[in-house]
Amino acid sequence: YLAPLGIRSMLDVSIRHAGRTVGVICCEHTGPKRQWRDEEVSFVGALSDVLSRALTAAQKKQADDSLRELNADLERRVEERTAEAEAANAAKSSFLANMSHEIRTPMNAIIGMSHLALKTNLDSRQRDYVQKIDRAANNLLGIINDILDFSKIEAGKLSVESIDFTLHELLENLSDLVGQKAQDKGLEFSFKLDPEVPDHLVGDPLRIGQVLTNFCTNAIKFTDSGKVTVAISVLERDKDVLLHFSVRDSGIGLTREQKASLFRVFQQADSSTTRKYGGTG
Repeated sequence: YLAPLGIRSMLDVSIRHAGRTVGVICCEHTGPKRQWRDEEVSFVGALSDVLSRALTAAQKKQADDSLRELNADLERRVEERTAEAEAANAAKSSFLANMSHEIRTPMNAIIGMSHLALKTNLDSRQRDYVQKIDRAANNLLGIINDILDFSKIEAGKLSVESIDFTLHELLENLSDLVGQKAQDKGLEFSFKLDPEVPDHLVGDPLRIGQVLTNFCTNAIKFTDSGKVTVAISVLERDKDVLLHFSVRDSGIGLTREQKASLFRVFQQADSSTTRKYGGTG
């Protein structure tokens, strides 16, 4: 097409983008053949660079717009899923709380009636039966209370009290709850108190008792012979006193690998643990 148009000289500069040629700037001269000056070549080269940069900027803007749209869509989906999860948790917490209250009412009646029955004249076999009913009912009531506590935790409404209590009364209650279980397995269950530990304390005896009961129940559960010891010592003592509670047993223990999953829900050391000792982890 050059000859008919009388084109005798051409200056072509490619337009590069993302490592490849996407276009060409073509300068044509009609008339006598000419030698392109350096400033003309530089100008066309600069124009090619400007166009290349413009294409890069346009592509970046398009990518940024797409990314913003994607982020907005993800945020919207996260908000929707979060709202759904919160609604499901609220419904579950409400269900657990209602069921706990509904079940606790007849359980209190069973415990009350068994307590009254134990005060009557019973023969040894009858007393053994009623005592087992009473212990089982109290254990079930403890599970129900734990379920209610879990629902309170999820709802962010679990409160920790700060009231006066005596340590010896707390330990007596603990012994009443788990001592019989240790005795039934032929285990020694004991307390080891630092002489500096005061008896009159301020705190939440209910929560402390729950934690110790859980620890001691597990210790007894996984100990076939030997002993379970609850030790209490003073960590700090200034205006207030900070105590350290520990539960030590001579049971099967945990390997280093098993300790890594100690606080994961529904996890036990291995399948043989579930078969032998039961539970869900």
